[in-house]
Amino acid sequence: MSQMVITDDQIIEALRKTGSTQGAWQSLRKIHGRLGKPSGTFNARCRRLKPAAGFSADPADVLKAKRGIAPEHDMIRPSAPGFFVKGVSTYYKATEETPAQWVKTQIDKEEALEAWMAAMPALLDPIRGKAKPTKGPKYTDDQILTGYVLGDMHIGLMCWEHEVGHNFDLKIAEQLYCQAIDRLVSVTPASTEALIINVGDLQHSNDPTNKTPGHGNQLDVDGRDPKIRRVTLRIMRYYIDQVLKHHKKAFFLNTPGNHDISATTWIGLVLDALYEKDPRIQIDIEPAYFRYHRFGKNLIGVTHGDTVKLEELSGIMAVDREADWGETKHRVWLTGHVHHLRTLELRGCTVETFRTLAKADAWHMKSGYRSGRDMRAIVWDRDHGEDARYTVGVSRLKVVE
Repeated sequence: MSQMVITDDQIIEALRKTGSTQGAWQSLRKIHGRLGKPSGTFNARCRRLKPAAGFSADPADVLKAKRGIAPEHDMIRPSAPGFFVKGVSTYYKATEETPAQWVKTQIDKEEALEAWMAAMPALLDPIRGKAKPTKGPKYTDDQILTGYVLGDMHIGLMCWEHEVGHNFDLKIAEQLYCQAIDRLVSVTPASTEALIINVGDLQHSNDPTNKTPGHGNQLDVDGRDPKIRRVTLRIMRYYIDQVLKHHKKAFFLNTPGNHDISATTWIGLVLDALYEKDPRIQIDIEPAYFRYHRFGKNLIGVTHGDTVKLEELSGIMAVDREADWGETKHRVWLTGHVHHLRTLELRGCTVETFRTLAKADAWHMKSGYRSGRDMRAIVWDRDHGEDARYTVGVSRLKVVE
C-alpha cells in the first residue's frame, strides 16, 4: 500500500509512540503492511508534524539558535561562519517586579542532535538514490544468517613507527578492511540474509576537534575531518556492495561508540540516502545505544560496551525485548570497545567482545595493551543458533605503505 494513504494523525500518533522518524515508520509498517523505506517526503512530513506530536522545537529553529539567532529569546548576535554558539550570558536590568540578573544558557546536546538528524535528510537530497540497485545471487539459503562483525575499525587513526613501532593511517586502513571483507565474503555460505555489524568506533574521531566527545582526550588522527569521512564512506560502500553480491538482503546495524557518537549517525544517514532505491539493503539510522535483530530462535543484541557493565546486558535484553526473549532460545550480545576477545556466559545469553584490525595508537601502546588483530563472521542457524564462524587474521592481509 502506498504511503500516500498514511494520514497526519497516524504519523503524529506513531511519533508520540516511538519518539523518532524511523520508529514511526516501523510502527506504520505494521498497520499498512510492507512499505519499504521511508522516503524524503515522509521524513519531511515527520519534521513538520513533530511539534504536534509533542517535540519541543522545530529543527530549523534549533539550528538557527545554535548559530546565535533566536530573537524571541534575546539572542540576536549570530556567530561567524564556521563557528557555533556554545552558550549565551544575558544581563537583565532590574524592574519593579524582578531584581537584576544574569541568565546563562548552554546547548542541550540531545536536542541539538535531534535537530541535526531531522535536518540531515533535506541536506542529503542531492545524493539520494545515487547507488543504483543491483541483482542479488540466484540461490541462497534462508535457513541461515551471516553476520560480519566490524570490531572498532577506528578509521582515521594514525600511528607513527618511530613512536610506537608501526605505522597506521587512512591508506593502510582502507587496504586492510577491504581485503578483510573480500576474504570473509569468499568463505561464508550464501545465506539469504546478512548483517553488517558495526559495534562502534567506526571512526577514530567524531569531529574536527580530534578529541573524544565524552572526556575530551586528544586523538592521533590522519588528516582533516572531511578526508576521514570520505574514506569512511568509501569503505562502507565497498562493504555493502560486496555483501550484496553474496546475499539477497543485508542489514547495516550501525552502533555509536565513545569515539564517534554523532559521526556514526552521519554515516548511517548518508548511506541510507545513497541506497534509498535499493530494497535489498536496510540502513540503521537511529542513534540508539542498544539495538537488536531477531532471526528465528536467535536474538542478537549489539552495543559498543562503554555505557554499562557487560554483566548487565542480559537483563537489559530481557526488558527491552520481552516478547522476543520469551520466544527465542539462542541470545547473544556482540560488543567492542576493549579491542580484545572475551566471552561471558550469563543467565539467558552470552556476551562477546571482538578484536580490531586497527593497530594500537600511542596511548594504548604506552598503557601496555597488546591484543591480537582480526575480523570475524558468524553464521546462525534459524533454529539451532550459531552454526559456524570464520576469522581473517591480519597476517593474511597485504599492505603497501
